[in-house]
Amino acid sequence: MKIIKKIIMYSIGILLFVGSCIFIYYMCKNDTLYNLTYYDDGEPGSKYDISIYNDKIGIVETHFCSAVDCESNTEKYEYKYSKENMEKLIKFVKGLNIKLLGDIEEKDLNDYQNDVIRGITLGENFFEIAVEEYNYKIEYSENKNLSYNIHFKNDGSVVVKKIKTNDDYDITDIDTYNINFKSKNMEVLNNYAKELFKNEKENVIYKNSTLYKDEKNIMQSIIKNDETYLKNINDEVKLSFIISYNGINCETPILRLYDDNTYEYFYTISYDDKPLIPKMGTYNYDISKIIDNIDKYEENQSGPYSIIDANGNNYTTYNSNVELNEFLNSIDVKLETCTVNQE
Repeated sequence: MKIIKKIIMYSIGILLFVGSCIFIYYMCKNDTLYNLTYYDDGEPGSKYDISIYNDKIGIVETHFCSAVDCESNTEKYEYKYSKENMEKLIKFVKGLNIKLLGDIEEKDLNDYQNDVIRGITLGENFFEIAVEEYNYKIEYSENKNLSYNIHFKNDGSVVVKKIKTNDDYDITDIDTYNINFKSKNMEVLNNYAKELFKNEKENVIYKNSTLYKDEKNIMQSIIKNDETYLKNINDEVKLSFIISYNGINCETPILRLYDDNTYEYFYTISYDDKPLIPKMGTYNYDISKIIDNIDKYEENQSGPYSIIDANGNNYTTYNSNVELNEFLNSIDVKLETCTVNQE
């Protein structure tokens, strides 16, 4: 009997120990790591109470109401995150220097931080594409169901997220890959990004499926992850000038001139995600004549026209510029007009 009692007591002890371990495990698993309250800048705005656990996110979203006899409404939801994304999330929150309880306002964060927090509120996929850090970022839309977020890092590396969505704009798949080209080709990609952003105030650019003559192979090498597109990149054409007109209240055409004396005239718009098809041709005119004679023409004429050269210098002139009109007539191009729908 004593032996049986000892066995029973021993078994009970083991069960109690195991039960305690399981209880502690689940208690720890559900402990809140961080509680954040995020206020957006909308009118009347919304508040997001975000609870971060070891493996999930809990959110209480409150939409304020400013109308008479209108009450705020609240909804609750939670998202399960992978271990990898939980680690990224915790790293991000620590970087905000927020204590266990913290109020955050949209105006106090930069664009990247606001994008990440919005991603948190939308779910793991949106968080994953927002949290990737970058020096420059190109968001390239191939069509309404396929896009690429191209991240140019401070160390010269390039990380791409290929994003598939359904017709409701829900993310269905994310494929992340690193661009590992030869050093000379990585330099081509980074120089392209620097040139693209040199006159931009923001470090994010949105591009649709319309690609210009001088960038097609570079973008194709990135989205296809294939450096053979860059094989003869040094022999390809370079942009010389962009000419546009800003004198009417509508979107106007853009004329791009290249150093091989070819041009692309973009005079259409599209609402169905199809790439624009420009009028293309060649020209035989010394554009410096237009720029050198700018001072001859008065500012009170219709316009202005903008001429941007390869170095980013912007020249302003007007439709009284004889040389400019002479050039545009020679290639049968009109810039003082609104763009038309692409058929």
